[in-house]
Amino acid sequence: MNLTLTVRTLMSTLLLAAPAVQAQTPSDFDTAMQAYAHMHFRQAFDGLARLADDGHADAARIALLMASHGPRLFGQRFGLAPLRRERWLDTASAVYPQLAARPGQDHSAQR
Repeated sequence: MNLTLTVRTLMSTLLLAAPAVQAQTPSDFDTAMQAYAHMHFRQAFDGLARLADDGHADAARIALLMASHGPRLFGQRFGLAPLRRERWLDTASAVYPQLAARPGQDHSAQR
């Protein structure tokens, strides 16, 4: 399987996964996802980042994906400080434990 297909499959899986936690502000999440659907990626990331900072697991999961693959998938970088990345990872992995189980990556030194 080539990398592009793998990334597309990953994105589809992430975006279609049912949320396990009720959204804190559903309208804000819906607005961010509408921006994403219309390829307004900077607007989507900014909205998702605000929600992720407030503890929204789905927003954190998608914002992490956008930050990790920004240039390749979205044609732009989404800056993310290491500590903020760790907080979002903690938030997302509380609902999606598979995100925490990443072999070969030790994030404890960055905290």
